[in-house]
Amino acid sequence: FQRHVLKRSQEELLDEMLGAVRAAREAGAEVNLFMPESTRASLEHIRMAVEGAEKEGASAVTVVDSQGVARPAAITYLVRQIKSWTRLGVEVHCHNDFGLAVVNVLAAYEGGADALHCAVNAVGYRAGNAALEEVAMALEVLYGVKTGLRLDQLPELSRLVEEITGL
Repeated sequence: FQRHVLKRSQEELLDEMLGAVRAAREAGAEVNLFMPESTRASLEHIRMAVEGAEKEGASAVTVVDSQGVARPAAITYLVRQIKSWTRLGVEVHCHNDFGLAVVNVLAAYEGGADALHCAVNAVGYRAGNAALEEVAMALEVLYGVKTGLRLDQLPELSRLVEEITGL
């Protein structure tokens, strides 16, 4: 992927990423290293990126299943691995190409993820993302998590997003 699509080596991409994290921190920004295609990268590459970002002052990293190809056990494993390497917050952002976004976000929760990216009505480019209303209800009802969301407002929120987006 790096050589054919991005036209740069892994080392060049890592150096570029570390420079960007450093520059953002020097400018006073909070940094969350958003890692596209992380579910198709090697664990070694992910570890180097995470550890480097932490050294440069990032506060979080986001695992991204860009093509929606990861299975739930893989997401749980990846989140646990990253949490064992770093003290950074670990977030997840899953796409729904194979209908796994919600279950993968829940698997990330089981793995100890600190933040779960969701979208109302699963709205997102291509196949969409994890549906907020489904994740929220699963966390509340199946996992006993108090999300702090007003669940009674989800139907109205869903209708509003449908009206605005046409989806």
